[in-house]
Amino acid sequence: MTKEFTAKEKGMIKNTAKTVYPMYAKLCKLEEKLKDLQIEVEAQRNTINTWEAGVMNLTGGYTSMDLCERELVQVGTDEKGKAINKANFKLRYETVIPPEDVTPTPVHAAPTIDPMSPEAANC
Repeated sequence: MTKEFTAKEKGMIKNTAKTVYPMYAKLCKLEEKLKDLQIEVEAQRNTINTWEAGVMNLTGGYTSMDLCERELVQVGTDEKGKAINKANFKLRYETVIPPEDVTPTPVHAAPTIDPMSPEAANC
């Protein structure tokens, strides 16, 4: 079945194409950026997995982020009065393996940090 477009329909199709073309172009660029970011995320995950492998073998699947907590200590201020912080990592547990009520964190699920918190400034 074929359909002959009227002059109005042809104009409507062309105007729509003219309007959405920049949107499609932007969508293609965003998809390309997303593809690049996915590659970067996978590379980061592989690096983390490589570093965490020893800890996970030692502890039965727990990562260093499961076993340690990050503590910021203010060591001074800069010339503008902004705090200079140092990050210290302390073990959460005295035993090698955490208590039964703590479940291992999957390696790909990094701990979340509120971007507005003082911790985020030193990531």
